[in-house]
Amino acid sequence: MAAVGRRPRRRAVPGGQDQASGAGRRRLQPRDKALETVRILTEGLGLTVAADPAFAELHRPRWPFSDPATFEARVARLLENPHLSIEGAEPAGEAAARFSEGLFRHAARPLMVATHGTILAAYLGLQTGRHDAELWKGLRLPEALVLDDSGGLIERISV
Repeated sequence: MAAVGRRPRRRAVPGGQDQASGAGRRRLQPRDKALETVRILTEGLGLTVAADPAFAELHRPRWPFSDPATFEARVARLLENPHLSIEGAEPAGEAAARFSEGLFRHAARPLMVATHGTILAAYLGLQTGRHDAELWKGLRLPEALVLDDSGGLIERISV
């Protein structure tokens, strides 16, 4: 959802505009979680944060709310069949290609990308040829995956 790069340093206000308590606390929509995560992680580091639709979660507008087991089964079918749309969802292969194109557009390094679990698992499946839900199931959110230039996993950092 967001890409981060260097910018001139400026003083950040801890908590920024999103700091609140009680009834006034801001509730984040799912699409806002990645952007909020990267803002928290980069607070005070002098980095720019830019939303980029290439890193948005895999589109699945017709999936109804369901119990966790049904949802997990849908995601597994989606990741295991990257060229198929499962129940109207964006094919995992198309989402992975969108993500990859976003990485290409943001060529400056270092680069931090905050995104969502399903598209991340789809992208890593594209890179490794391993199309299954095990990585997706193993994500501890929020979590950062540090990848090398070829997309290989260097380190996992859980918050």
